[in-house]
Amino acid sequence: MQARGNSPVNDKIRADIEHNHPEITIADLPHHYDLEAFNLCAEEGCILLSLDTWSEVHPSLVTIPFQVEDTVPYGILSP
Repeated sequence: MQARGNSPVNDKIRADIEHNHPEITIADLPHHYDLEAFNLCAEEGCILLSLDTWSEVHPSLVTIPFQVEDTVPYGILSP
């Protein structure tokens, strides 16, 4: 997951996982995912919490929907 403090939604999901699933070990990734983060997860067989928009970003990763009530707002930046 992204490190704590980067996103209130991620922090809420993290807190839920830590509280309800203490058997899950959470590893912090950089505040913004890059190809290195996707490669690391593919090489080590880790699960990566990401947005639907990243579903086809890496050929060795498969997206499995994670149903939570929270949403992540995002938009388009343009010069």
